[in-house]
Amino acid sequence: MKKSTSMLLGIGAGIAAGAAAGTMMLSNKDSMKAQAGRKIHQMGVAVERAADHAASELR
Repeated sequence: MKKSTSMLLGIGAGIAAGAAAGTMMLSNKDSMKAQAGRKIHQMGVAVERAADHAASELR
């Protein structure tokens, strides 16, 4: 159980770091609201895939 908790914390930290780096590299031609919406969607998809993968590994 401790390994899976550590893995999930690592995934969360990686997603947060990637989101921060991606936000700093955004271009200014799109509105900030549109950029944030896309990034939130991308993060949601990444978290969903990671959770599905982790669940399939535990079976």
